[in-house]
Amino acid sequence: MLWLTILIVTLSVVTVVMAFTRRLPAALMAFVTFLIVHWTVHGTLTNSIMWFWGIAAAIVTINSFMSAQPPVPSLRYYVVGGALVGTAVGAVAASMAALIVAGAAGAALGWFAFTRTPGGQINASVSRKLMMWADIALPALVAFYIIAIALFQLTLVSSAL
Repeated sequence: MLWLTILIVTLSVVTVVMAFTRRLPAALMAFVTFLIVHWTVHGTLTNSIMWFWGIAAAIVTINSFMSAQPPVPSLRYYVVGGALVGTAVGAVAASMAALIVAGAAGAALGWFAFTRTPGGQINASVSRKLMMWADIALPALVAFYIIAIALFQLTLVSSAL
């Protein structure tokens, strides 16, 4: 069981690093980690939950390859960093609603933090700004949600042994 824990934690760290880059499919890597946890520890997740997160990972991965590059590359670091912190805060509450709300709020706060920097003024319409936020935040959020669920399943099963 120790080897599995090391593997899952390593894949989770790789996924987080991938989320900070533009073209690496972090959500897909997170789902692979999710599948490994599901197949090896036989947690409490149903097939419908697996399908839901698999389809979500596929959608955001395809969208991330089709989206335009943000006008300022450092915008990704603020938004993804905020999403990571928000997801971690939401994971402490151990409910899916808190995980989702806190992750999205963290990504939004990351966006607002970026706009307060000297180079953070983006001259675009509100709809364009929302589209840029979604292009950056959604793949990271889906990846972080999947990783949080996978790690929760791993700890849940590990504590039962």
